[in-house]
Amino acid sequence: MRETSSLLDIGCGSLRGGRFAIMYLRPGRYFGIDREEWLIQDGLQSHFGEEQVKRRQPTFIIDEDFTFTKFDRKFDFLMANSIFTHAPQWQVSKCVTEAQKVMVPETVFLATFFESLDGTDYEGEEWLYPDIVRYRKETISNIVNDAGLDCHHFEWPHPFNQKWIAATLPGVGLDVEKALSGHVYSYEAALERRRTETTWPGSATN
Repeated sequence: MRETSSLLDIGCGSLRGGRFAIMYLRPGRYFGIDREEWLIQDGLQSHFGEEQVKRRQPTFIIDEDFTFTKFDRKFDFLMANSIFTHAPQWQVSKCVTEAQKVMVPETVFLATFFESLDGTDYEGEEWLYPDIVRYRKETISNIVNDAGLDCHHFEWPHPFNQKWIAATLPGVGLDVEKALSGHVYSYEAALERRRTETTWPGSATN
């Protein structure tokens, strides 16, 4: 993600993660959606001053049905951190289906879930919180594929051992691993290339 990217933070809540994106992204590039307005207001009051909010211009919508089209725009990145970990399958499907509507060929939709430990899936119909639900990787892949998206599983670290997926539009040839690895542009790599390619004063030349 670059500072010019647009991010949709799904279930942004009290902005425990969103506060970092709001400060990193250029003004007007962060968008949050949550079912609880009080959580968002609490996050804004806790992490930002009124003047800061005016400068960063985050946009929020209160919605419990994953109606991402209410923003009337497309996004470069979507994030659903610890949403599928409480959601029944029909809600996971609704989230992914609605996400597909606001994606472009370059969009990456990141989400986490708890992997099943016994080979079974949560079959209930209710949102469980603070309890968690678990799914097999195959189940998550099938839900994402049924929504018309490709599903990529990644073994990235997570503080609570959740598993990561990245969903993309099919047939666009997007190299997801490269797009998410920092290889699109790495400041450290650029400095290293500059160091090795530059002949410094006093160095030996042929």
